Amino acid sequence: NMTAMGARQLACALRVGLLPRVQHLDLSNNPSIGEDGGEALGHALRAGGAPRLQGLLLYGSKIRGRGGMAVAGAIAAAALP
Repeated sequence: NMTAMGARQLACALRVGLLPRVQHLDLSNNPSIGEDGGEALGHALRAGGAPRLQGLLLYGSKIRGRGGMAVAGAIAAAALP
């Protein structure tokens, strides 16, 4: 299971361009990601960290509040195809 720390590490890898070919991220059913991990992922996605991303599954990850807003902001900013 991914934790908030794991999500922050994934976000860091996305941000620095280590995963430019990732097309799908299934982070569903990882409730420990939570708000903090969601926020980090949202900011990384908004910064263009996953330019080929076509699918993002977050069901059951308890990404709410500022984490949910960060992910929604990445989608609204068209940082995701």
